[in-house]
Amino acid sequence: MVADLAHHGWLDSLDELQRKIFLTALAGFYKQSGVDIVREQVEQALANGSSSAPAYDIADEGMLVWPGRGYEVEAVYDLHSPNLKPIVRGAGTYVEPPALAGRHALFGREPVHWSKWATAWA
Repeated sequence: MVADLAHHGWLDSLDELQRKIFLTALAGFYKQSGVDIVREQVEQALANGSSSAPAYDIADEGMLVWPGRGYEVEAVYDLHSPNLKPIVRGAGTYVEPPALAGRHALFGREPVHWSKWATAWA
């Protein structure tokens, strides 16, 4: 299951503490709902320190990323693999896609500890 916040709306008016509380609640809700992928998390990992992430999509074969101009070259991440190293296919010029292993790219692989979640509400 893939989740994202399509519109931030009133979230942008929250202060840092309020935003942290909301995001903690949302993480718990996502875990209870069985969310595997959060688009904002994937985009941050794919951006790899730059201002924006390359174009990507989630498909049956995994996460498809187009790291160059256009769609001549694509990197495929097997979402069932433990190391999330891309397989690049196609011909053309491209920026090396990031290895996502250890980058907190997949929400479903991240623990949300009950003690921390409960403490946020205390």
